[in-house]
Amino acid sequence: MVLIATLPRLLSALARPERLLLCCLCLSMVACAKPSALERDFGQAWAYNQAIQIVNPAAGLSTPPATGLPPQAGAKVMQAYDKSFEKKEAGGGSTTINLSPMAAGGGK
Repeated sequence: MVLIATLPRLLSALARPERLLLCCLCLSMVACAKPSALERDFGQAWAYNQAIQIVNPAAGLSTPPATGLPPQAGAKVMQAYDKSFEKKEAGGGSTTINLSPMAAGGGK
C-alpha cells in the first residue's frame, strides 16, 4: 500500500537525469561488490562429498568405528552435554534489593 503511494513520487524524482545517473552508479557499485565468505564457499561441501564418493564409491558399505576420544572421556563429554539440558532449580541464588529511602539512610 505504501509502495503504491510512493511509486509516482519515486518515478518523478528519477525523471531528472542527474538522479537517474546517481541511482545507476549506486546500483553498479553494489553489483561490483566482492562476494562474502559464504558466497565464496558455496557448494564446497557438495563438491568435496562428490569427489570422495568418486575416489571410494564403496565407502558407505563399510562401517568402521569412529575414532576420536577414548571411551571414558567420550562418556564424560556426553554426560556433561546431557546435563546441560537439565533445568536448574531456582532456589538459593535469589538476591533481594531494597530500594526504600530508609534502607539507604536517607529518611531521618
